[in-house]
Amino acid sequence: MAGISAWRVNDAVAYEAMRESATLLTSLLLQSSLGHSGPAAGALSELQQLQRDILEVDGHDRAAVNSLADRIAVRVAELTP
Repeated sequence: MAGISAWRVNDAVAYEAMRESATLLTSLLLQSSLGHSGPAAGALSELQQLQRDILEVDGHDRAAVNSLADRIAVRVAELTP
């Protein structure tokens, strides 16, 4: 018999939305560093931290997912012209 998932449908949607926002942020960070001969060290460092944060977030912890999504949204807003 299959077990019941701890995720509610809207939790999965929130997690996927956070991942999609992270993809947008990755794109913006790479784009912002194109003026340099290579990706700027700051952008690379921020990308590495973003990837760590995504991998470390507990997808079953809605508050943690929302917190990371909020931080990503703020950074996207800062980088969007």
